[in-house]
Amino acid sequence: MLNDMNYDELDDLYIGMSRFLHEELARRNFGIIDSMKMVRKFDEIRELIKERQHDLEKKELRA
Repeated sequence: MLNDMNYDELDDLYIGMSRFLHEELARRNFGIIDSMKMVRKFDEIRELIKERQHDLEKKELRA
């Protein structure tokens, strides 16, 4: 699913997940394992965002 998303979709997802994470952590006490899993997913999405951004910049340079 993530690999099929474009830059804007990934960026929106990252922002939404970030807000959700902060709200949930403030609301309840997450265990360390759950928090680490979320951080890994955030890192995966952030890397995909960087890749998509790089792809967009390449396309713009070619145009």
